[in-house]
Amino acid sequence: MSKPYPVVVQRPLAQTRKRGPLGLLPRKREAHELPTVSAHEVMVYRVDGKYHLDTGQGRLSDQPVVEASHVSVVDLRRNTPVTVLLPIPSAEASEFTVEVTFVCTVTDPVEIVAEGLTDAGLALRAHLRKHRQIFELGLDHRLKDVNTVRRNASAQVFAYITERPLRLDGMTVELESVQVRTPEVLSDFEEQRRTQEFDHALAFERQRQSHTLGSQRQQYEQDLDERERDHRHGASTADQTNELLLEQERREFALRAARLTKEQVGDSPTEAAHLAHAAGSLDPLELMRVLQQEEGNQRAARRLREARDAEVRRELLINLIKEGHTAHTNIDVGSLIQEAVGAQALGTGPADPEAPAIGPAARRTTVDPNEDEPDEFAPESLDESIKGLREEDDY
Repeated sequence: MSKPYPVVVQRPLAQTRKRGPLGLLPRKREAHELPTVSAHEVMVYRVDGKYHLDTGQGRLSDQPVVEASHVSVVDLRRNTPVTVLLPIPSAEASEFTVEVTFVCTVTDPVEIVAEGLTDAGLALRAHLRKHRQIFELGLDHRLKDVNTVRRNASAQVFAYITERPLRLDGMTVELESVQVRTPEVLSDFEEQRRTQEFDHALAFERQRQSHTLGSQRQQYEQDLDERERDHRHGASTADQTNELLLEQERREFALRAARLTKEQVGDSPTEAAHLAHAAGSLDPLELMRVLQQEEGNQRAARRLREARDAEVRRELLINLIKEGHTAHTNIDVGSLIQEAVGAQALGTGPADPEAPAIGPAARRTTVDPNEDEPDEFAPESLDESIKGLREEDDY
């Protein structure tokens, strides 16, 4: 609880008694009988209806102190704020509270005590209540219109104090401010509304953040899926590219291997078979079969070449005989015949069952030594053939 202003303490003092034997010593007050004062406070004594200011230099045995019946402590602070509260009615079953603040300064503490101005707030409130229009400021307004009442109350009080300033003896008074307190009911209502608004705003913000987080999570998952698809597509493309490159390298390797094989074996099936056998792709039995087949092919080709050569020599001999060159030229017909038909045809060599025989139509036949049929290329047959050719030539 704040101290009253401007008189802080006011108390009566007991009458002092004589001291010493037979009351011969002068009277004196005890220190505990007087109030304790601060640096900005002074004491005023009342002696026989008159007031004396304690300057702080007196003693407890001084006459004003000894003879005083009352003592007052006065606050000497400058521009001390004093607040006055005026409740004014509103349009509802409630009130507005007008708070008027004055600043006061004590100029004469003795006069303050003499006038009995123990509480300046009571005097200031009484002065404001004399202005009846102040109590009519809120009659047309509800509690929610507190700001309008504030403007009207401030203007009304300032105008009233300016027109009729308050004068107190021993003190200066100045108007500092005028405020209208927010009604407690309105304050509670606004507090609840703010709480609800904050709750709604917080819920909305949470919902918005949750939606934003969900959208971000969805976008992140979509981006992740898209990156995974791109990665899979890129991996698949890379695999396809690698497969194509590997296939191309395999083909190139096969071509190089084929060229190298051709360079190594040429057109020889025997060399190819040996190379395949060395590579492990041909077993020994297959190798033997291939070699035997190749040997048979070579013998057949050799017999074919020999038959063709014999046919050529035969044709050459026939042409010589037809043209009569054998009659005019010293030609060893026997040697030519032997060269044309070979030793087998003349019966001078061993029989070869695989050696080719040449017939009259240049047909290849197999000669069998066990057959009894006459050989077309026997000497007798040849002589007859040559004779016939000569007759035709002479003709």
